[in-house]
Amino acid sequence: QVYILDSNFSMSPHFLRTRRIWLYLPRSYFVDTNRYYPVVYAHDAQNLFDSSTSFSGEWGIDESLDNLSEDLIVVGIDNGGADRL
Repeated sequence: QVYILDSNFSMSPHFLRTRRIWLYLPRSYFVDTNRYYPVVYAHDAQNLFDSSTSFSGEWGIDESLDNLSEDLIVVGIDNGGADRL
């Protein structure tokens, strides 16, 4: 239920940086297409869902939301890596 929405999203034409955008969709999203969902926007997306992209361990957001049966969308935006600070 975690998708890469865009691998090179341009934040602005004034910045010469791009970011990867992750998207978590609850299971019900594909069943109930007329429903509105709350959305959470999160930084450091490479840590949210996948241990292979995480700096110091996956935060397990998708597993936690699945276990809690929370129907919300999470949009995660990667940080700038070496340019983060």
